[in-house]
Amino acid sequence: MKKVVLNWNMIEQRWMYICCLFMCLEVNCLYAQEETIYRTKQLEEIGQMLETRGISAMKPGIYDADAICPGKRVRVEAGFGGLISSIGLELFDTRVVAEYLRPVYDFVERYLLRLLLIDKPDEILRLLNDDKVGLVLNGVPFEKSPVALVSFVAAIQPGTDFVFVADTTAYKVGWDTGTGTLQMTFPKQYGLIAGKDKIEMEDDFQKELFLYMPETPAVEQVPLSVLTAVPGCGYYRRRGEHYIIPALCSDRYYRVAPDSVVTLLFDKDCPEASLANLFLEGERIGQEVFMEVEHRRYGKRRDHLELPVNSWVAFCKGEKCVPYFGVEEIARGKVTGTVIMVNSDLGYNHVLYYECDRQKFLKGDYSLKGWLYTYVPTHNVLDLFEEYKSKVKKLNY
Repeated sequence: MKKVVLNWNMIEQRWMYICCLFMCLEVNCLYAQEETIYRTKQLEEIGQMLETRGISAMKPGIYDADAICPGKRVRVEAGFGGLISSIGLELFDTRVVAEYLRPVYDFVERYLLRLLLIDKPDEILRLLNDDKVGLVLNGVPFEKSPVALVSFVAAIQPGTDFVFVADTTAYKVGWDTGTGTLQMTFPKQYGLIAGKDKIEMEDDFQKELFLYMPETPAVEQVPLSVLTAVPGCGYYRRRGEHYIIPALCSDRYYRVAPDSVVTLLFDKDCPEASLANLFLEGERIGQEVFMEVEHRRYGKRRDHLELPVNSWVAFCKGEKCVPYFGVEEIARGKVTGTVIMVNSDLGYNHVLYYECDRQKFLKGDYSLKGWLYTYVPTHNVLDLFEEYKSKVKKLNY
């Protein structure tokens, strides 16, 4: 068990961490020149497979891949610290891949490269079945196609027209190359799309959260027409959407000044509404609030983090997550409930159970406790909230 303190106000702490990291990288510079460091085990396996095929794609760059697919090139990219973060075929025109998140396109380029490197129909079929990925060549399932996959991939160029669509559970991409059609479907499953196992996902979450630099949000313009007065409370509600159950929602709360100026509410005298705003609009809340979090990880591992809620919310939104907030209970002087950060594009949720000492909050002590589960698959969350439905209360806050 370890404890990590994340405090974005302590700028020198962050820069000390980054400087130490660079020092470590510099110390290992000679070693790194000989040994490529990959961000994930899957990328390392791909790099080794390329090496066995005579393609030494061990550093960032573009490499000729004729040895595995005529006319194709492999693109290798590095992220922070020089770690290899992406390997894949050049299939998409990077100028037009804006409709979905970049990892979705990276997955297609990486996965088709993996299939070509395997080059054994039985092993390819086993991988497709394990990953629940569908591959159709000229309208025929992969296992029944008389034409090899490499022929279809070779016909795809970065400028080749393609169709990319999604529903609530999966993506479908297809090319019509003029000589044949290739279609691939794959589930909205973060581990599959990112090419990471559970431990790699959780480790990267903590690293990226620590290094995340929140941007100043644009000024919010809230028209009076979308606000409804909360009876007896002196503030207004802006109705939002709900997730799974009505009580887990995105309602925001505001004050309206005599001159009609609308401001986001955060007030020690209004704990529940203030908590809702904090977890939904933390990057816009001027008051920094700290939370002691137990990060509950794969294999019953527990890491203890201390982090600003404001920055955690900003980080999750930066991942394109949509936040939802719910109060489960107000009893014994505590407010308890759930916050869920939903990433529908990549099929995962961050689930946080929080606890607030209401009496301390009323006195201006805003410190919180939390229990966090990261990258929870969407279908698991749906099962989880079957129990939650029976406990949650609709509270007028």
